[in-house]
Amino acid sequence: MTLIGLTLGAQPVRAADAVVSGTVTNSTGGTPVSSLYVYVEDAVTGTYDWDYTDAVGAYSITITDDGTGTAGDYIMYTSTSSGGEVNTVYIKELQSFVLAEGENKSVNLSLTRRAKFSGFVYQSDGVTPIYNAYVSYTNNNGYTVGSGYDYSAYSGAYFTSPSPYPDTTQSAVGEYYAVVTASGYFGTRIDDLTLGDNETTTTQNFTLTGQSTVSGNVVNANASPVVGATVTLDDLNSSYSYHVTTDSAGNYTINVYDLYDYDGTAIGNYSLIVTADGFVTKSKSFDITADESTSTGNDVVLHEAGTMTGTILEGDGTTVIADATIQADNGKGSTYSTTSAADGTFSLTGLKASSSYILTVSKTGFVTNVVYGVAVVAGETTADQNIQLTAAVTLSGSIVVNQAGDAIGGATISLFNRNKPRSSSYDYTATSFTDGTFIINNINPGHYRVQVSQSGYIKYKKENLDLTTAVSGKTYKLYEAAVIFGRVTAKNGSPIHNALVTASTKAATDLGYGSAYTDMNGNYRISSLQAGKYTVKISTTGYVEKVVTVHAKKGQSKELNKKLQVAGSISGQIRDAATGLPLSYYTVRVKNESVVATADYNGYYTLDGLAPGKYTVYIISTAYQTDTSSAHVSANKETKNINFALTEK
Repeated sequence: MTLIGLTLGAQPVRAADAVVSGTVTNSTGGTPVSSLYVYVEDAVTGTYDWDYTDAVGAYSITITDDGTGTAGDYIMYTSTSSGGEVNTVYIKELQSFVLAEGENKSVNLSLTRRAKFSGFVYQSDGVTPIYNAYVSYTNNNGYTVGSGYDYSAYSGAYFTSPSPYPDTTQSAVGEYYAVVTASGYFGTRIDDLTLGDNETTTTQNFTLTGQSTVSGNVVNANASPVVGATVTLDDLNSSYSYHVTTDSAGNYTINVYDLYDYDGTAIGNYSLIVTADGFVTKSKSFDITADESTSTGNDVVLHEAGTMTGTILEGDGTTVIADATIQADNGKGSTYSTTSAADGTFSLTGLKASSSYILTVSKTGFVTNVVYGVAVVAGETTADQNIQLTAAVTLSGSIVVNQAGDAIGGATISLFNRNKPRSSSYDYTATSFTDGTFIINNINPGHYRVQVSQSGYIKYKKENLDLTTAVSGKTYKLYEAAVIFGRVTAKNGSPIHNALVTASTKAATDLGYGSAYTDMNGNYRISSLQAGKYTVKISTTGYVEKVVTVHAKKGQSKELNKKLQVAGSISGQIRDAATGLPLSYYTVRVKNESVVATADYNGYYTLDGLAPGKYTVYIISTAYQTDTSSAHVSANKETKNINFALTEK
């Protein structure tokens, strides 16, 4: 009999499983480490097998043959926590080895306990524990090579063994800072803490300052509770704010603490602000004078607010203006502001009742409009406050030198409304750019006086400029001015500081005047003068006044240096001859001199700025007879007791 075509498939022979076993002990003392997770990973496939150590630290891991065999490269790991030991963390152990097919391999491990921080978190009394406080330690070098955290137990106890990241096989011994926070307490931070050698424990306790509380009740004018009012406590010493809302009875309680204000305090100055829809916002200053304090009875009465509505329009009374700024001022320190919507409407809410609101409406390109005497009633809306803004006009042009046409930069051009007194300040002003051009925007249409000035040029004035419409391309020409300059010194040549030098002329124009004070070196400079003849007066305390005449020419500088003579003075008292009482505010004069003095409340006077020599001093009065006295003055000396006893007429 012949067997034809019978073939059987070959079955693979399954290799024997490999086994890795051994013990895990503490490197110090050799005590077994129980309930520790140990696993072996195939370095090629990534598959792993595992076991837990038993009571004597023994483990046994079977590596099954999954069809590829058990021979190859393996990595052995341990976890860091042992379920058999409380508050203990080990440095992760890692070993690499090679397994033969079906091999039984013995690998014993000796682990090192990580160094740890432990201690308690207490309230400020240092005795009462804080539960669930967050305690974290971070390596001081700013890069997290070591960090750990824990939450305190009911006893306040915590422990943490900072682990390096990302390699937990390394030690985390080093310098740390600790941060501790807990709800209801100010946080704390301690720097420069040292995590000692492995197998050791560093004890560090913490105390936290508890919160302060502020509470009260919010009611309306009828003593009914205001529900849902927002109560804000603003710390005026920082940017921190505390916010709560009132409950159904109008009560509120604010807990004042900051988790991240390390070693902070609630002590300080605050603003207590209460807001609610339909009511006027109320605020008052508030002080917390002690930590962990309780402040009750901070009650607030809110009053119903009024509302103001209207529309902002252009001068035609039809075209709306969006984004205009509306400000309402009740004249008693309260202001409110808003902007108009796309359709020109606005609404101001939360207004205090008042019959004298001032509304100010402004927007770039328009003349600001002010409306007086608007009334707001509590709980009501003042509607139809429709306000028109007039389109503003613009003045632009350039400022040049009259003779050459060169641009004058830095010149000041000012506009004065002709309806105002001439002595009033300007209404609009601008400064020319380096190319001489200028522009003044947002001018109220009308008639103005123009003034243009720049150092070294004669001031320009124009009495009437029609600005009912925009004006552009305006050119103002300035003439170069005469200049008087020089130096003021004493007879010995030393500079005199802060002497007043004035140049004036009898010409019927205010352009013929200028003044300057001398600098530290005695120098002065008076510019912007017209050509002409000037009287120059130089005066200062302690020196004899000097008056000279100077001819100044257009576009030229005239040097005037002067030496002042050291002056003397005369002083004394004025009394009533009959009563002996002092006479106040009488004028003392010097014959043939412009120097005068007025007696003070007690009758004392001082005549200063007199050249050395002999003088006749006198007093003329409508109530007393003229009295005369002689006095000799020496340089830099005061001639005293030139007294007057006046006799009634």
